[in-house]
Amino acid sequence: MSSVRWRCARDGPTHVSDLVISSAVADEVMAHARAELPNEACGLLSGIGGGAARFHAARNIEASPFGFEMDAGDLLRILAGMERAGQELVAIVHSHPRSPAVPSARDIAESHYPVIQLIVSLSDSRATAREALRGWRIEDGIASEVSLLVEPDQQPLADRSTSEPARASMSSSTAQDPSSPPER
Repeated sequence: MSSVRWRCARDGPTHVSDLVISSAVADEVMAHARAELPNEACGLLSGIGGGAARFHAARNIEASPFGFEMDAGDLLRILAGMERAGQELVAIVHSHPRSPAVPSARDIAESHYPVIQLIVSLSDSRATAREALRGWRIEDGIASEVSLLVEPDQQPLADRSTSEPARASMSSSTAQDPSSPPER
């Protein structure tokens, strides 16, 4: 059995204080969270240097509206795929079906990875991604909000230094991620 060694955006000199995400990736996150209602959804964002290039949906084995635990098989498959693609773990994603996108006491207590926690609030079904998505860095039991920048799809994440990132509203359409769990 081989072990999976994974890198996260905080391992090197690229400690990120904000999260950059394309509107297409944000669409995938929102669609997955809505599809998992009434339960919390979960997944990972991967990329390089804090830019979220890809969303990887995972199964919540708790199947609960009050918490999540990522399926271990999904987690290993996703992390191995990130390593093969030369990407880093940029953020852990989960949703709050009926509460704000603010870390709960449980979220804080169970935060063990030095990456951003992206929380999706689904308490308002009409909320845009700008309203529904919030990023948090949780260290030593303290949650600090990070800046979330949603870029238009026309501008590649790798070329974000040439112009100011824009905030965009999202639709709930999504493309099927080949690394996401099979349809249920």
